[in-house]
Amino acid sequence: MQSAFNDYLGPPGPAPELAALREALDATKAVRTRDDMYFTPLPAPLLLDREQNAYLRHASERLVALLTTELGTYVADEAELLDVLRIGPVLRPFVREALAADVTVARCDFLWSREGWRVVEVNIGGPVGGLDVRGYNDLAAKNPLVGPFLTENGLDAGSPIDALAEATRRACERLGVAAARPVIAIVDSPEFEPIYHLAYRRLVEHYAANGFDAVICHQGTLSVRNGHLFSGELHIDAVHRQFILEDMLTEPELALPVLQAASAGTTALISGFREELLGCKGMLAVLRDAAVRGLLSAEDAHLVLDVVPETVLLHRPDRAGFSGAGDPQVLRDATAADWVVKPSIGSSGGGVTLGAGVDEGTFRDAARAATGSDDAWVAQRFVRSDPVTLPLLRDEELTFGGCQIHPSFFVTEGRATGAWTRALPGQAARLVAMVNGALFGGVYAPH
Repeated sequence: MQSAFNDYLGPPGPAPELAALREALDATKAVRTRDDMYFTPLPAPLLLDREQNAYLRHASERLVALLTTELGTYVADEAELLDVLRIGPVLRPFVREALAADVTVARCDFLWSREGWRVVEVNIGGPVGGLDVRGYNDLAAKNPLVGPFLTENGLDAGSPIDALAEATRRACERLGVAAARPVIAIVDSPEFEPIYHLAYRRLVEHYAANGFDAVICHQGTLSVRNGHLFSGELHIDAVHRQFILEDMLTEPELALPVLQAASAGTTALISGFREELLGCKGMLAVLRDAAVRGLLSAEDAHLVLDVVPETVLLHRPDRAGFSGAGDPQVLRDATAADWVVKPSIGSSGGGVTLGAGVDEGTFRDAARAATGSDDAWVAQRFVRSDPVTLPLLRDEELTFGGCQIHPSFFVTEGRATGAWTRALPGQAARLVAMVNGALFGGVYAPH
């Protein structure tokens, strides 16, 4: 489908319609999360074939289910799992049990390689980037050049944020919320709430369009009275949680009101603390080991071993049944270019060392530090992207170039609801991230 779209767009040269789309995306800040940082939009959405889309949707749904609702098929004792993942006393009260009012949203991050699709991370929780990709998709669908191709070929993008809003409304109904317009609070830490206000304003707009009264606040404004959550004097029915586990290590008490209200069953929570933990990098090591040891169904084991690259904890778990998930010696004699070192709990590429993108000494230093850390770290087999030809804009001129594509599929309450993508021009071994020049946009595929 992508190659047909490239042919449709025509030969390289002036592209006023695509330039107009870029201007509209910039004017609305559709792919930006902060006012002080520029995120470059893709000139046009990434298009997937029907079979690719079906595979990635299915893989995403199964991976999220195995990590959350079906965890018990291969983990008998979640307390032992917390030991394996080296979760300390600060976070344990938050992650040791599921919350009945949880609304689980996840994002599965894939790379296209010569060996096929590989998932490098599964992130679970409200802060996952790209949920509001609808803004990009709406503008692309209205564009006089792009829109007709999408319509004529029956292509659709879905809307992860609308699906999430609907799931949250159902959760509020289960909790007995009587208000015609439930109140949802987008909550971050006092430090980050003002920084990401742009992204949160868009979330407010989306939730308002879906029947909520939405507000933005930070944790310091929250309190619990008679089991109910308040921001000042405003009663909160649902929380879209933007603060993450790594933020909670310094001031965990700020997160207690949300935990208490969600535990009391008076506030819906996007997403639960336990569920966020189950999306950490170390869980891919645990899941893959379960597939190797025959603890999954044959179909699920085949999927996991096919799509999850070799991922190993950089310590040897001392709990029975988990020892195969970790190996502190895995990198000792390994070729640096074959591996990536990551913290088990981390975000935005923090602490990640791509062996193929640094010199040998830098990689060895990172490997030693990770292996000697008291926190959980993983080594993951490097997935070398196979570039895909995409349309690009140079000023207002259409060009085409090979890009490393990094589509991410969203799963809400067990159902795939759409995708967004990052794309990095060129073949250099780098993280597909904004700091390296990645472009951001939507994903369309046949209905």
